[in-house]
Amino acid sequence: MLTSGNVSDEPIAYRDEDALRRLGGIADAFLTHDRAIHIRTDDSVTRAVGGRPMLIRRFPRLRARTGHGARRLPPPVLACGAELKNTFCLAKDRHAFVSHHIGDLENAETLRSFTEGIEHFSRLFDVVPQVVAHDLHPEYLSTKVRARPRRH
Repeated sequence: MLTSGNVSDEPIAYRDEDALRRLGGIADAFLTHDRAIHIRTDDSVTRAVGGRPMLIRRFPRLRARTGHGARRLPPPVLACGAELKNTFCLAKDRHAFVSHHIGDLENAETLRSFTEGIEHFSRLFDVVPQVVAHDLHPEYLSTKVRARPRRH
């Protein structure tokens, strides 16, 4: 099986040299290419069960979006997620876009992954949040940052 990789509680290693350095001691092999990856993202993982594919982990594009009959959100929302095992979510109208795994927000690399991911999703899904939902703990980075993507 091939998948993206990260050390527990850290963001996904998406640059070849970073992956080789951080994951060299735990990965069996690396599949690289001369075309650079520009943004972190989770891979979808499936397994054949009874001859049919069973989804184990969904990539954000495959995540179920809220559909017909779901409550419409008045303003676009950024939900910053938890301090540990962080993901974020951008929501607009009846659609929610859940991010890839970020990691524990306790160092510069995971904070950078968090803010870059929010900016990328904001551009990709055309969401400029008017409301930011975050934990009330005053020392959590997701509370301190309360990132708001710039208008595009």
